[in-house]
Amino acid sequence: MGAYLAEGYLASATPAGLRAARRRAIAAAAELAGDGGIVAYLRTIFLPPDQTCLTLFQAPSAEHVTRVCERAAIPCERVTVAMLPATRDPGERGGRQPDAAAR
Repeated sequence: MGAYLAEGYLASATPAGLRAARRRAIAAAAELAGDGGIVAYLRTIFLPPDQTCLTLFQAPSAEHVTRVCERAAIPCERVTVAMLPATRDPGERGGRQPDAAAR
């Protein structure tokens, strides 16, 4: 399974509306699982200045994500492959890189 990002445009969004979309996405993914597809909802991010809604899924294909978005009535103009790091690098500390002198 890979990670996929569904991108859609919303004129506006509210926290309650985003929570409702999340619930619909989870329910639609469960319905699709009943039809033999395995899709996991991971997260939704809304970017107000761009009126863009990004919804992240784990799925076998972009087509599975498109079907979940359609069932959940989530705006989806495109679905793209996303890369998710599995774990943090062992030397990483809070997103800050050590300076060369400390090495």
